[in-house]
Amino acid sequence: STRGAAVLEAPAPPTYLYDSATPRVLTTPSHYAYVKIAEGCNYTCAFCIIPTLRGAYRSQTEESVVAEARALADRGVKELLLISQDTTFYGLDRGDRGALARLLRRLNDVEGLEWIRLLYLYPTTLTDDVLDAMATCEKVCRYVDLPLQHASTAVLKRMGRPGNRATYEALLARIRARVPGV
Repeated sequence: STRGAAVLEAPAPPTYLYDSATPRVLTTPSHYAYVKIAEGCNYTCAFCIIPTLRGAYRSQTEESVVAEARALADRGVKELLLISQDTTFYGLDRGDRGALARLLRRLNDVEGLEWIRLLYLYPTTLTDDVLDAMATCEKVCRYVDLPLQHASTAVLKRMGRPGNRATYEALLARIRARVPGV
């Protein structure tokens, strides 16, 4: 019987967003640092609880990321690793198409930085402007970290992931064509 049983309500998804004003402790070796450019996720993959735990995708502002990068470079950091659940979705939550490519170009100008690495590039939001920035910005590593998950269309569909083997192969060919030496 459920008579008298307490009803549990799920808490509201988080809305907090880390930014350059957040106090920071550098826990990596002094030559590199992770910079979280966004929090949360808008995808509903069957296997993933991140949207429930972390809420909807929320990008830091470009100014905040650049300010953090400058502060880290002033502390001797040489490599920035830009991370989020889907780094290529950066800015799209605010309707800002082209935000990631623009951010890469601004970070490329930060004095003291030598390498900028992008982690967790979602295959359906990796655009040509990002690939072009990767190809032309000397500090941006020609390294692509893609969570392809699987090559089976049926498995991807059950996982709730967009794309399939053919679209992934086309993406890989596009990356190789636009970013020499990737």
